[in-house]
Amino acid sequence: MSTKRARTTTKTIAAEPLRCPACPVASDISARKGNGPTDVWMQCDGCDEWYHCDCINVPAQEVDTYDRWHCPDCLPSRGPSTCTYSIL
Repeated sequence: MSTKRARTTTKTIAAEPLRCPACPVASDISARKGNGPTDVWMQCDGCDEWYHCDCINVPAQEVDTYDRWHCPDCLPSRGPSTCTYSIL
């Protein structure tokens, strides 16, 4: 697994816990995605923010197929994400 592209939440950036910008803002804390040890995150190649794969609808097993991934905020200025698929 690529360290730039995906990581589990056992790691932190600059000693700060990761916070997913795409997590639902809800009064019910149980509606928010957690920072459990099995959560897979993906980093935007535009702004370097980290997102839960669940929150951005990217299956964890497809994370490494992305050459470049842009979050919803960066998409208008950076263009679409690109993927590499291997043919079996």
